[in-house]
Amino acid sequence: MGSSGRHDGGVPIVEQIARAEARRRLWFRALFAATWLVFIGGLEGVAFNMIPLSVTDGGKLFRWRRSVWASVALLAGFLFWHVLLNSDRQFFDALRQAESLAVLALFLLYTGLSFGLWAYFRWRPGSTAPTPQPE
Repeated sequence: MGSSGRHDGGVPIVEQIARAEARRRLWFRALFAATWLVFIGGLEGVAFNMIPLSVTDGGKLFRWRRSVWASVALLAGFLFWHVLLNSDRQFFDALRQAESLAVLALFLLYTGLSFGLWAYFRWRPGSTAPTPQPE
């Protein structure tokens, strides 16, 4: 290293340190983004899996103990709304925005229609399972 503060082929040490710091920040950002994506994916999975259909875990939990299902479904729904839909990070003030109300209304409409369709096919008159014919 000479008197000019250069090392390793004429590149200033300060620039080498800045490049190393940029690489560290890039890895940190990539790790943070990957962690955030896993969290968001898991949150979406839990929120939609708590819909009480026979093929989902929400349906199994609903049949086992409804109070536990309600607790988990409410927590998952709140976290889903708060993390993904509440972009301003204001608790209930975000419901005053038209976008949040529209998304909430569409979600409730979808949930109601899904439950109604399931209930229709579940409890309609004459909905008996076909009996196997003996051979």
